[in-house]
Amino acid sequence: MSTTPPQEPSDTQSPTEDESEALHEVEQTEVEQTEVEQTEEEPSKLIVMQSSVANHAFAFFDKSKPMESALVDMLGELSPDNPRYQIRSFLYKLFSFLGNPLPPTWPLVEPSVFASYYHSLRDQISGLCVWIEGKKDIEFDKQMMPRFLGETVLYLMRLEYERPTSFNDVTDETLDLLAQRPQAIIDYDQLYCTADSTQRRADRMIQEFDAPDSKVLFVGDDDLVSVVLAPRFSGEVHMVDLDDRLLDFIGEKSPNVHRHKADFVFDGVDAALYQQYDAVALDPPWGYYRLWCFLEKAMFCLKDNRHARIYMSFCPLHLENQQRKMHRFQKRLTKLGFTFDSIETAFNLYSLSLDDQPEVPGRLDALLPDVESTLLDFIRHVPYVHSQLYVLRRLPYFQPNPVQKWFFKWWNRAK
Repeated sequence: MSTTPPQEPSDTQSPTEDESEALHEVEQTEVEQTEVEQTEEEPSKLIVMQSSVANHAFAFFDKSKPMESALVDMLGELSPDNPRYQIRSFLYKLFSFLGNPLPPTWPLVEPSVFASYYHSLRDQISGLCVWIEGKKDIEFDKQMMPRFLGETVLYLMRLEYERPTSFNDVTDETLDLLAQRPQAIIDYDQLYCTADSTQRRADRMIQEFDAPDSKVLFVGDDDLVSVVLAPRFSGEVHMVDLDDRLLDFIGEKSPNVHRHKADFVFDGVDAALYQQYDAVALDPPWGYYRLWCFLEKAMFCLKDNRHARIYMSFCPLHLENQQRKMHRFQKRLTKLGFTFDSIETAFNLYSLSLDDQPEVPGRLDALLPDVESTLLDFIRHVPYVHSQLYVLRRLPYFQPNPVQKWFFKWWNRAK
């Protein structure tokens, strides 16, 4: 087709079909050239951020620089331990693998652009999970694992877009306190959360309970939140665990943390801890039975007032994603006089790196179904998995049966 613009038709002459197409092409070219000129003059106007958090984050960029340079500067300001490096790299590789590469300005994109990429990935993951769950010869737990990994990828993508900067950063003080901690032991169901997750839990305790007369307890503390919290907390910090290595390490790092030893599965906790704490935090093993072994000890130690809270970090794979599990969980909570205060999605991250958790990747592979799927093979290498933060509180005016109350107290104290 000729590149010479056609003559503008007169009022008495209608353009031919060829002329109309040529005219449309020229107009479209002019529009595209105008957009390019505007982009070169005003790169910062490309992005319309979705939330106040993202708007605040965008204010840190030097708008005189090209957007790609600003993104490099942003990542350069993060600590080397920030999970964002691996998360962003994984997402870029994933979408390139799917034939739909992310734009160079990711995660600073317009809401409609994010929605297009997110929905495309969600639909492909959903199709994979439905296909696997339809195979009757695959056991239930192996059917659920791909869904958990897929949901993790989607949560990481949303996190990248909604909070592109500081959510996962961690201070040097926290890194120093966590340095040289004992290696996680799988037989103890230990899976260390990331340093920023530990710091986020400590910050929550300070936000909600920092007062001279406050007492907080960590039921199992392989994530060492008590160590990070103690130097900044004006009240008392207690922890209880079975692992002597952790008890000794915490004693060396934070001597002012009150340490107690207990076996939550085969025994109980000291009767002196009964209803002594304003807040109790736990990250129990990811199985329904052992969840309750830990959670009942937390309930045992929580003060009997409407302001006390339990902060439970737990994997949704073993609660929300299993048939009737959440219903059973809520029913049992109510019988014990508790209810949900809030649920915060993907509050915690856990590294799947061989360097951080040498035994975990192999165990994860054993939980995956043996099917031919390039998408499953790819999301299997997601760098982190997540857990929710379930905040629980006592039901006001709850009156337990006296026999039930006596049995609960007897069952959960050390014999």
